[in-house]
Amino acid sequence: MNPPVTRPGRHHPTVALGLCVALLAACASTPPPNDALAAAEAAIRRADAARVGDLVAPELTNARTKLAGARDAVSRKDMTEAARLAQQARLDADFAAAKANALKARDQANALLQGNEALRQELLRSSISAPPVPVPSIPVSSDAPAN
Repeated sequence: MNPPVTRPGRHHPTVALGLCVALLAACASTPPPNDALAAAEAAIRRADAARVGDLVAPELTNARTKLAGARDAVSRKDMTEAARLAQQARLDADFAAAKANALKARDQANALLQGNEALRQELLRSSISAPPVPVPSIPVSSDAPAN
């Protein structure tokens, strides 16, 4: 079978179609990262609601700054940058909340340790000043089977 003959100057229709699709894809704009922005805003609200601002103010400030940068990137039509900054803002806010929870847990554990130490000291003091308590003896019967 003979290969199809193409005339000089004529292009194959598949190549032309492929070029048109590539051109349209390049011109298509990326939609705004609304889901990423909403997730970042929600994470910041959760961190605020957990009252973590005092414990991790720098991390929460970073999250807010990156969210503002993401909104600015949307207004500049730079959706890739907006999505990246929104994701970073969400991660920063989640990190702030996790760090604050860890700090709170550490403080609670330290309070428990201090309470336990106070009880131990009190038990030591009371055991030194109290008279010994007699321990009743249990009579052993000779009828018990030997092991």
